[in-house]
Parts: sequence; structure tokens; C-alpha cells
Amino acid sequence: MIGIEGKVAEIVDEYTVVINRGQEHGVEEDMRFVIYEPGEEIKDPETDESLGKFEYVKAKVEVVNVQEKFWLFGISRGT
Repeated sequence: MIGIEGKVAEIVDEYTVVINRGQEHGVEEDMRFVIYEPGEEIKDPETDESLGKFEYVKAKVEVVNVQEKFWLFGISRGT
């Protein structure tokens, strides 16, 4: 599985968002991504060792339009 990370570049409307990665980063139409918000660090209560950060999943999306430097997805109702 390819690991491509990007950030929201623009929110066009409540269903359309632009991400700052595109063809030059390996993004192709019909690829699927998870949009998440990073949460707080979680620590083991016994060892105080970091277990990582919780990721709040906001949406699971599919690329509908990809350009050289960005891609666009639309969120359908019920997603």
C-alpha cells in the first residue's frame, strides 16, 4: 500500500475539498483515502510509554479529480 499524506488546501463547500497532493505525488483517480484529525498522545498507564496518537476519522473518500499538484474529492451524503 502506498503512503501518501497531504493536508486540506481549501474547503470549496460542505461536500468538496482540495488536498495539496496530486499526480506528481502519485495520486490517481479512484484512489481511496482516509481523512483524519490527529488526537492526543496515548500513554501506557503502567510504563508511561507512548502508544501513539489517536486518529479521529472524519471521512473515507475517493479521488474524483486529480491535477498535477492537488486532488479533489466530494463527500456524498451518508458517507
